[in-house]
Amino acid sequence: METKPFLRAAVSLFFTLQPCLFASFASCNSYAVYGNLSNSDLEISVLPGLPASSDVLSGTGLSDYSSSWAQATLDGKVCGLTEGFSTAGKNVYAASTSVSSADWLVWSNTVPLGTPVRVWVDLLFDGQLYSEQSLAVSFASVQLSMNGQSICTGSARYQYPTVTADGLWAGAYFAGGDFSYNVYAPASLFIQTAVGQTINLTLTLQTSIECTQTTLGGARTDFSSCSSYTFLGVYSVGTPSKPLNVQLILIPEPASLLLVCGGLLQPRNFRK
Repeated sequence: METKPFLRAAVSLFFTLQPCLFASFASCNSYAVYGNLSNSDLEISVLPGLPASSDVLSGTGLSDYSSSWAQATLDGKVCGLTEGFSTAGKNVYAASTSVSSADWLVWSNTVPLGTPVRVWVDLLFDGQLYSEQSLAVSFASVQLSMNGQSICTGSARYQYPTVTADGLWAGAYFAGGDFSYNVYAPASLFIQTAVGQTINLTLTLQTSIECTQTTLGGARTDFSSCSSYTFLGVYSVGTPSKPLNVQLILIPEPASLLLVCGGLLQPRNFRK
């Protein structure tokens, strides 16, 4: 399919440049191809509480189509769903990219500025790969970056009857039926920073399917339930470590402050 290399290059360039344009943003890109039919959509949000969402469909009927859907919010949640089926021997392709990139201010009214701290981050990735035959491929990948540097990754690929996975998702999958594998990959990590500093966390989820001249069946990659990071707490450096009265505050993109008047700065509550 001739459009794929161009699409990948364009999407890659767009998401590389976006951190230069916005401090905090959520963005979604969806793309779907069925034979010589194609459709795409790109949506961006810079407001807390307002998700970015994109949804596209290409095809000729209920059994012959390609579709892609994606959603992301500023506060660390990304979703994606791609699927395609054909009974007419058409090439089918779909891809989605969801990005949540947020600047978080490490702040406290009681802990002095500059105090080194460790932020406990909980990760959860939950989805399904579906492939009905060897001509149908289902794929998903995720990356969490801090200040532009990748700190964890995971990916999985299913082409009936073979499934592979690496990074965070290695060994984190199990059979969900005759043609599907479920990915369930919880994890946690500590991020080293200091009170008064701003950290950028960018979570990127990509899903895709590709079916080559299939006359029966197709593929689906379903991460619509949510992949996310959550702050569990902030702790002192050293041993023994103890919890601190420190908050993570989401900093909106500067232009959006004119709309929200500073009222949407949101402390992130920690789960008990």
